[in-house]
Amino acid sequence: MIIYATNETMKRYKLKCPNEIISPEIKEINRSIIEKEKDDPLYAWGMKLFYFDGRKCIQFINAQTRIAVFLFFKNIADRGMFLNDVAHYLLWLYDDDLEMQDALKRYYASSPLATFDKITDRSLISVLNYNERCFLNVGKRYIENGVLQTKKINRGVANYLTTVTINGKNEYVVPKEFFREAIMKRFGADD
Repeated sequence: MIIYATNETMKRYKLKCPNEIISPEIKEINRSIIEKEKDDPLYAWGMKLFYFDGRKCIQFINAQTRIAVFLFFKNIADRGMFLNDVAHYLLWLYDDDLEMQDALKRYYASSPLATFDKITDRSLISVLNYNERCFLNVGKRYIENGVLQTKKINRGVANYLTTVTINGKNEYVVPKEFFREAIMKRFGADD
């Protein structure tokens, strides 16, 4: 996976672009990930840190399907687990869909490592900014008895209509359904 992060996110979490890595072995692993996946938006994720009600929030959004996952309270020590945390939420989101869970496992097995790079895709930046603004407007609805309901947030945003470009036309999709369609098309079982 390639996680394209905003400049602020890169700085806050001390993430390094592949060309900034010193170790030749790790640099080569990162180079091979980018070479293999750079033109495949299903393996590309946008990442942006923002603050909500004094809480750190990191938004991840898939470049192809626009499904978003929000993680909270993540520190620098957690950065090695970001991809696992996103996978955990996605598996949970499809907890009643065994076919999709199996396909997701094949998706992650096909690209078990992640590399970080600076985001340059203006469309992806725009969606990250839009989702942040929307979340900041409605986020307080997800606080119950002083506790932020992170699962409700991720289930909610997965079902909000969003636009994606399909065959050069903007179309409205439900990210949860569109992501499932894309994953099943590529990683679903061949019956």
